[in-house]
Amino acid sequence: MEFTEEQILLRALSRGDEKAFEVLFMRYFPRVKRFISGLLQDDITAEDFAQDILLKLWQKREEMAKSECLPLSDFPECCVPAFTTYTFGE
Repeated sequence: MEFTEEQILLRALSRGDEKAFEVLFMRYFPRVKRFISGLLQDDITAEDFAQDILLKLWQKREEMAKSECLPLSDFPECCVPAFTTYTFGE
């Protein structure tokens, strides 16, 4: 069975691999920030939100072992609920 690069990174992330997190962060941060900036029209706040959202990925890393893909691969559709929950609460 072959794994995609993203699956390999997610498995490494779930084991606490900081380098895997760094790769995923660098890959997705610009897209998340750009999306949020478009909603808020504020780059500084968008950067803070994007960092917080991706930090949640690290905090929930053990759950990533069960994932076949990073939820942000369907970005921005999957980011809207996360952003809404983050912004307005559950």
